Amino acid sequence: MKKIITAVTAGLAVTMLVSACSNRGGSTESGTTNETGSDSTSQTQAPDPVRENGYSITYYWGPPYENFTEDEVIRMKDAGFDIVPILTFPWEPEKIEKAVALLEKHGLNAAVKDGIVESIYSRDELPTQEEVDQCVRKLVERYGKYGNVKEWVLCDEPNALKFKVLSMFVDAIHRIDPERKAYINLLPTYATPDQLKTATYEEYLDTFCSIVKPDYISYDNYDFLGGDTTSSQRGEFFLNLEYAAAAGKKYGLETRVIVQLVQHIAYSNVSESEIAWQANASLLYGMKSLSYFTYWQPDNVNYTPTSMITIDGVATKHYTDVQNENKITRVLGSALYDTESEKVYRIGDSRLRGVDDYPENGKLGALTGENALVGFYKNGWFMVMNSEPTKADAPSSLVMSGNAAGYEWLNPESAEWESLSGCSYVKEAEGKLTFTLPAGRAVLVRAK
Repeated sequence: MKKIITAVTAGLAVTMLVSACSNRGGSTESGTTNETGSDSTSQTQAPDPVRENGYSITYYWGPPYENFTEDEVIRMKDAGFDIVPILTFPWEPEKIEKAVALLEKHGLNAAVKDGIVESIYSRDELPTQEEVDQCVRKLVERYGKYGNVKEWVLCDEPNALKFKVLSMFVDAIHRIDPERKAYINLLPTYATPDQLKTATYEEYLDTFCSIVKPDYISYDNYDFLGGDTTSSQRGEFFLNLEYAAAAGKKYGLETRVIVQLVQHIAYSNVSESEIAWQANASLLYGMKSLSYFTYWQPDNVNYTPTSMITIDGVATKHYTDVQNENKITRVLGSALYDTESEKVYRIGDSRLRGVDDYPENGKLGALTGENALVGFYKNGWFMVMNSEPTKADAPSSLVMSGNAAGYEWLNPESAEWESLSGCSYVKEAEGKLTFTLPAGRAVLVRAK
């Protein structure tokens, strides 16, 4: 995946999160309410576990064919991925088919890229619709017998001049193979107008959705700059989330973001808290899928051995980091899959472009604090997040009126809703609840 560079020059594992917040005394009554928690609309007596559903976790850039072994597939599954893109193979159908079959054996879905798509997409002249239809039929002929093939990979980071041909592919897939989706990954906000071929990023997204009529919106955005550690941020991660979420709501589309993992070019080697920050921010905005760049280290001098797996097949610290984070993200993402993000606000952090300040009389009443974000969902739940991704000594605080006994938090270890009074990230005193979270971390809350 080519990345765009413009003119810019001991962490927290899942065990820490759950041990800090868990009350192992069992689940309490649960229900769904409005955002203020003032009126309970439903009650259940039994535990309310979260079930896996359509929420997905994937990556961009995997192992080459010679390393796509059964052991590697098992390692992918153990890391918490459920859909595997086949992008790095020679364009030989028999090799792609073997990989798809191996994924199917281990219960993993596949996103397939075949060279016949590129042979048409890369032309300067526009193909005929019949040529595109024949291409899609060939894809179905080659790989359609495998039920775990869920997506046809069309392209990465197209400009607006490519939207017409992409619309032809998407139309063909919808007619010929309607059970599968077309995968297209878009440019980020920091792409220039010349790269976008539109005057603004908003126009780029709107034109894509209106012309291509995609199955969902996917884009990449890498915010952390530096070397072995982050020295600065672009500051556009939340801006991109805002744009994508708005376009998704306008056109009724799900959204996916590809986040930074590997150190390459000007991008830093992200920390555990920076990984958590990206994942949790995507959940704040209701993203229905998360992708990491990269799983396998690309064979390129611009990339350091900081992917999940090195070019020699060795698992790095980032493998464990992502594995731990995926356990949390899977639970939270599944819980939020059937609702939508309404609005995200910032409290005590003016750095976040694209995020509005929490209003004086918001849904949770008066809020005070620093380095805090709060996101609201249509089902009445809300998420509190530390907006500081990097500095371990910069905890967030959010203070609201309330009684902990009136709320529940979603425990990612048990995948059940438990009383907020058992979460040590939350302290209660004098009718106030104070949320204090480490860098990048978040808690999902609902009223009983």
